[in-house]
Amino acid sequence: KLPEGLKRIEEAAFSDCNKIKSITLNKNLEHLGEYNFTKWTSLKKITVAKGNKHFIIKKGVLYSKDMKKLYVYPAAMKGKTKFTIPKSVDYVCGYAFSDNKYLRKVTVKHKVNFGEVSFANSKSLKKVVFEKPYGYSPEFENCKKLETVILPEGIKGIGSWKFAGCQNITHINLPTTIKFIGEGAFFNCKNLT
Repeated sequence: KLPEGLKRIEEAAFSDCNKIKSITLNKNLEHLGEYNFTKWTSLKKITVAKGNKHFIIKKGVLYSKDMKKLYVYPAAMKGKTKFTIPKSVDYVCGYAFSDNKYLRKVTVKHKVNFGEVSFANSKSLKKVVFEKPYGYSPEFENCKKLETVILPEGIKGIGSWKFAGCQNITHINLPTTIKFIGEGAFFNCKNLT
């Protein structure tokens, strides 16, 4: 539980806290830097103190109060296997879905920008569907159960190592708008046909 006087948490201040199961963001917290939930593999619940003007929880997920930024989908939150990113969200923070244990399908119905390593090491993720074009593919490195990724027309490229270690991926469509595929993008994708 964070102290009431705390107003800012800078980038990666609490990364690699893999034993924390819950956190309460205090009433006066105004700023939460990116990468603060990196490798929080045991995180089940986030609470925002009543009266906080900058953050909100919706169905267990932490967002900015205006719902434009998705900070984190707790890695150990049980009960859901599917998730659709809300239409109000225009940015997903780095590591927001990484190390997730239970999500199997994520759908993105609109243009969203993704921070680094957004989905890496997700344990159960099997399918991701992007319905609208966006700049570059987010990172799915070491999503060992990932089987299918549907990329929309309009995507410009797949960066280096984005799907590396996705051993069960069997199919990925490459839209005509792709101009480059980075080094090692599909490294160790043994079943990709």
